[in-house]
Amino acid sequence: MSNSRDLFAGWLRASALNLEFLKAKSLSWYPILAIGLGMMSLILIKSGRDAVFFQQNGLKQLPLAYIWIAAASIPAATVHLTAMDKWGARKSRTGLFFLSSFLFLLFSPFTNEQNRLLLVILYVLVPTIFAALLAGAWLLGGDLLELAPENIRRWSYAGMGAAAMVGGIAGGLLAWVLSIFLSPKFLIAGGAAVLGLVGFLVRKAHRENPVDVPQVPRLAWKDSPRRMLSVMIRESKLVRKPYVLLLTGISAFGALTAMLIEFQFYAATVLSGNNNAGFYASFYTIVSAASLLLQLRLAPWLQSRFGVFRSLTVLPITLLAIAVASPFLGLLQNRSVLRATEGGLRSSVYRSLWEQVFLPIERERREAVKAIVDGLFVRLADGAGAIILYFWISSVSYKAMEFNLNWMYWGTFGAVVIWLSLTVFLIRIGGPELAPSEIEIRPPECCPVASTIGKSFKR
Repeated sequence: MSNSRDLFAGWLRASALNLEFLKAKSLSWYPILAIGLGMMSLILIKSGRDAVFFQQNGLKQLPLAYIWIAAASIPAATVHLTAMDKWGARKSRTGLFFLSSFLFLLFSPFTNEQNRLLLVILYVLVPTIFAALLAGAWLLGGDLLELAPENIRRWSYAGMGAAAMVGGIAGGLLAWVLSIFLSPKFLIAGGAAVLGLVGFLVRKAHRENPVDVPQVPRLAWKDSPRRMLSVMIRESKLVRKPYVLLLTGISAFGALTAMLIEFQFYAATVLSGNNNAGFYASFYTIVSAASLLLQLRLAPWLQSRFGVFRSLTVLPITLLAIAVASPFLGLLQNRSVLRATEGGLRSSVYRSLWEQVFLPIERERREAVKAIVDGLFVRLADGAGAIILYFWISSVSYKAMEFNLNWMYWGTFGAVVIWLSLTVFLIRIGGPELAPSEIEIRPPECCPVASTIGKSFKR
């Protein structure tokens, strides 16, 4: 009789564990869908925005838009943090999706060549808002799966990374089809509608898992600026660490390279007359498809064969190889290949590797280091590059621009060389000590990494 009771109790425990497993796996689909649909919305809106923005004098206004994007990052982050402080992370996350959907819907009817000021504002809003939206979608996974089994979290993060690329492909294909029959403003309206759908999805996810997630202690608004300034001053000494200093340089020159390549790509589309929604949609589809293929096939092999740090050299080396072959390609072909390679490798292989370079840093300092490296100094590099582009483009005409793009080619070449050199120095400092992560697509920060770099960093 007792054996029967033990068997029944064991069966109940196993059933309970199985139910928890199934619930955790079902919850993981919410962030996967949120990221995939969010990327679909981004590609739809970008395709419509670019098709209208680069008509008339849009290219000459692009450096000014870059400057405003760099400047808008700080107030945008402040508003986002203030909203989370006042209403909590979950309400702010849901509200941001609905508010962004409404905002882009408001912009869509006025997306035409005559409203140049609104087009510049829209160009600035897209990367600024989507940086917060996609970050919120990624954090939704950590919110829902904080207590889930490790294997479920591992599977979920891999699925979220793949969903970002699949969403980009779906968004590009949908934008290409719609551009045949509809004007660009309908692409923006469609992207806004998808954001509204994500808002309902996120709200349902929160209701499915109404667990109170511990919040960061709130600060009074009057104390926040002073407290934030003191934290930045205290943590700024981290930049003097050789490891962090190299990360800062790599991130800054990588961002500068990306900006120069993107500008040359847009200049080539304008000069060749391919600045239309169909071309941009097709291009974004190709980049997303290449990213997915590279992530699934190349990233695991690179990391297992060469390790994290040595694999970071693949992107700059590939860009240098394409630059050497550029004399044999036309203007549009050369810049398109550069942009597709940089965007495809960065969003797949390079992104998953770069996320792991912060793992050797002790957990309590990691967020500060990442904010300084991938936040502050990236924006400073973007702002400096945008100012140079602004003064240059103000002094040339469209007729002379193709010839004058040569200096930008050499500037990009120099930035890539510095970027690669800093990465080689990073390998010498201790790259081989960082063990490959088990997660191939955007690893969560809970992954343990045995690293002597971390020990030396703490000292």
